[in-house]
Amino acid sequence: MRRIPISCNKDCGGGCPLIAVIENGRLLEVIDNPVREHYMKGCIKGYRTPEMLYHPDRLTRPMRRTGARGSGEFKAITWEEAYDRIAEVLQHSRARSKGSEIMRIGGSGSCRGALHNTATLSQRFLSLVGDYTDTRGNYSSEVVDFVNPYLFGTNKIGIDVRTIRSSSCVILWGYNPFDTRFGCEAESVFRELRSTGTPCYVIDPRKTASVALCGGTWVGIRPGTDSALAAALCYLLLTEDPDRLDRVRAYAEGADEFADYITGRVDRQPKTPAYAQRICGVPEELIYRLYEQLASEAPAAILPGLSVQRVLGGENTQRLLVFLQLLAGNTGRVGGSSGAGQWNAVPKVRCGSISALRTSPHGVPVYRWADAVIRGTDGGYPTDVRLLYNTGGNFLVQSSDTTKVLQAIEQTDMLISHDMFMTPTCRYSDLILPPAMFPEREDIVFSNSGLLFYSHKVVEPPEGVPTDYEIFSQLSRRLGFEQQFTEGRSEAHWLDHFLRGSEVDDVEHFRDTGIWYSDQRMFIGLSDFISDPVTHALHTDSGRIELTSRRYVTAGGDFYPLVQGSLCSSDYPLQLITPHPRYRIHSQNQFGASLQRLSDDRLWMHPEDAARRGIEAGERVRISSEQGYTDAIVSFDRQIMSGVVSKDEGCWYPEGGDEPGDCNRVSSDTPTTPAQGSRTHSIAVEVHRLRQMTVDSLSSE
Repeated sequence: MRRIPISCNKDCGGGCPLIAVIENGRLLEVIDNPVREHYMKGCIKGYRTPEMLYHPDRLTRPMRRTGARGSGEFKAITWEEAYDRIAEVLQHSRARSKGSEIMRIGGSGSCRGALHNTATLSQRFLSLVGDYTDTRGNYSSEVVDFVNPYLFGTNKIGIDVRTIRSSSCVILWGYNPFDTRFGCEAESVFRELRSTGTPCYVIDPRKTASVALCGGTWVGIRPGTDSALAAALCYLLLTEDPDRLDRVRAYAEGADEFADYITGRVDRQPKTPAYAQRICGVPEELIYRLYEQLASEAPAAILPGLSVQRVLGGENTQRLLVFLQLLAGNTGRVGGSSGAGQWNAVPKVRCGSISALRTSPHGVPVYRWADAVIRGTDGGYPTDVRLLYNTGGNFLVQSSDTTKVLQAIEQTDMLISHDMFMTPTCRYSDLILPPAMFPEREDIVFSNSGLLFYSHKVVEPPEGVPTDYEIFSQLSRRLGFEQQFTEGRSEAHWLDHFLRGSEVDDVEHFRDTGIWYSDQRMFIGLSDFISDPVTHALHTDSGRIELTSRRYVTAGGDFYPLVQGSLCSSDYPLQLITPHPRYRIHSQNQFGASLQRLSDDRLWMHPEDAARRGIEAGERVRISSEQGYTDAIVSFDRQIMSGVVSKDEGCWYPEGGDEPGDCNRVSSDTPTTPAQGSRTHSIAVEVHRLRQMTVDSLSSE
């Protein structure tokens, strides 16, 4: 029995150092890496890798569609047939000088590998095919990624999660570490806060398991109204201690303009706690408790989750949280934070990685890709997309407005997918290429935590199954640019090349242990700037934090940080949230008995909201919005705000049934602007009785 270091390169906030236990060439189990600090832990998704690796429904041969799209009728073909067919189609596109009719989608299947990165590999390959239409940005953090460069001129504004052990108070704002992780250290650090009695507040529309994790206080809030609460806290700090604004002026442009808006000089509406309570539902007394924690001289950390910015107006929420931490004096301090999203992203360990060679001059925001295909244009650029190339993505479940996604797919001539399972997107594909899984290939894995992981190939893939890199290499050979794609390097040669240019000075030790530590651990973003804003000026026009700027307004941003209210109406009086489940990464790991949970199909609803509609626990209901409808079984939950319902995102039916269950059947692909980012927590819905289906075990009463 052998024990070998591995690390999955899926996107759950930063990778994990794990050990594969191998016997007779088979992966028996995945456990924590013993050569690690005590707070580095794996997760249920990584531990269940053997179940996914050896699942009977795993695809191991290329598949060609024989029936109608969505029918699930496919025929297994040889790899040579698949390569020849794809090369023929791509060559035909090149010959017509219409490479831009190819659109790259997907890419999230493997996103942290130095070599096996599905987004970068597909970009590299398609850039050699010729012109193509790229999808830009991401569903997770597009608002943060858009706003932060305007605010700071840098993305190095995060903190090492271990620094919050010095915090007097920690506020988890829309962040649920128990389920979404955000790195292998987070859960253990929050358990430590509970043991030390550090005050924690968890701001969320539902009382998540993270409240118990950190021993915190739940602060219920209406979805998408976080800007109102942030503005009220800023109001208290400004009015109770006006000298705070003087201190902020030393670090930030636009501080006076923000203050004028918050105190009501701009719109005659002071953003008081009473005003905020009417919008966001947080009681005034609880707002004052949060203020007292922030007003203390001891540092407090605000850790916003990405859910906070996935709403209409999410750009202004981020700007207000940055202003809030500046007013509180918590930016750049040990135990504090910047208040901005991506708070746990510290500088990466320096190490090479595969590049895309060139960026496509043509691209559409990923949140609007289906709309761009249907309309044939985006921002004046004619797309005319005829072929979708999907690597490691399940866009039929993960994209907003499923009806529009289906329309976009039907409008194209071909959809090619790389995937290991027959996902809903694969069911609508014309060709499916199943690649090797991460234990069947070797890679270097990056994290957000100043850590680098080495993941060995520990088992052989099923006979004939290649990696994504091998697939693109074979296609490149047929299209005449194999040398440009591979640069003459095998996968092993690439990894050696990356490490030669890295900061890893003991490669053998790194490979043996599977972990390398950055010398910038315990990083605190903006600490140099806060200590000396002249010597360590930021890369903004003013050299300071720019809460507002001409460049931001020119890009379409609001000058003032406008407060966003509820989007509910008489037709759609409820707000739906679609949190990430603990047992899946989006729609990945849907297969596997131990990973499927009844919560996948449940709609969590406050009993009072259900009673008003005559709905009983265990009943199947229909959730409707302006975009469409989806169905779910109701469970009652008194630990969710009245007026809010919750259904886990990423659920789909492995058997391929037509029964609706996907959250994105009711979400909109109209983005928040100007970031063009996701607004999937700004969904107004109504819930109707559909049919009686009592399942006593589903009730939490």
